[in-house]
Amino acid sequence: MLKPVTVLRLLIAALCCAMPLTVMAQRNCDPANGLVDAGCFDLPLIRNRERTLSIWELPGDVNERLVGCGCNFAYRVAGRRYQPIVIGWLEGDTPTSFMQLNGNTIELKLTGKKYQSQKPDRESVGDRVDFTLVGKQTQVTISCTATQVCTPESSPAVCEATGYNGSITVNHGKASITFPVEGACGC
Repeated sequence: MLKPVTVLRLLIAALCCAMPLTVMAQRNCDPANGLVDAGCFDLPLIRNRERTLSIWELPGDVNERLVGCGCNFAYRVAGRRYQPIVIGWLEGDTPTSFMQLNGNTIELKLTGKKYQSQKPDRESVGDRVDFTLVGKQTQVTISCTATQVCTPESSPAVCEATGYNGSITVNHGKASITFPVEGACGC
């Protein structure tokens, strides 16, 4: 016999599957305002059209491990201040990244970075960067453009990261999805 909590989660998931993609991302999940619906972290943020691949916000225990120098990217939802983090990694010899696919946390390795800089001596707004991450049956490509950079005049205490807007494409098995993201890399 199923526990009542399990039955409730199954009912919520069934209702979620009947909702259009845009409604899933419009839940009231803004902890900065103290506004968090009970189901914010129990439902996916977005699914592909075939409903074979879903992206979830990274759980708190994973987010807590991503403190330090590295990159974080969030699912960009227009009009919302709180943007849920969907992928992140710390700098290091072999950066390990985490992502929630179909409700499971998977581990990815950063295998490639490709920069297209407008100015060879420093970062500038408009620079392009592509990150490639690979895991078991999964490849993630983040293609983005720098929207905010530290200038030589910036104080390190004030400016420690480069901001990006772009998109993530996730290929997991035979399923794929592309969605908008915003993020930052730095310390």
